[in-house]
Amino acid sequence: MQNGGNQAFYAPATDHIQMPPFGAFAENVAYYSTLAHEHTHWTATAARCGRQLGKRFGDNAYAAEELIAELGGRVHASATAFNRRWMLPTFHDAGVF
Repeated sequence: MQNGGNQAFYAPATDHIQMPPFGAFAENVAYYSTLAHEHTHWTATAARCGRQLGKRFGDNAYAAEELIAELGGRVHASATAFNRRWMLPTFHDAGVF
């Protein structure tokens, strides 16, 4: 994992997670939920789970991977029992509930 910059992402070419500094997040839970999301992307490589990452924003593989990462982040939050109040607003704001 590398720290710095202003974006969080998983870089398949270098197999690393990039995270902004901890202090760049308004709440601790925002940092950890973002990190859990990016760690889920990290599991996609052939050496781990072998999921197909999308080639560009909006293609089917990209959309599926984003859904997997969102759900994986929430499963991680539940399994580690860190603050769960961030879990519902995303689904609620999307009109799921």
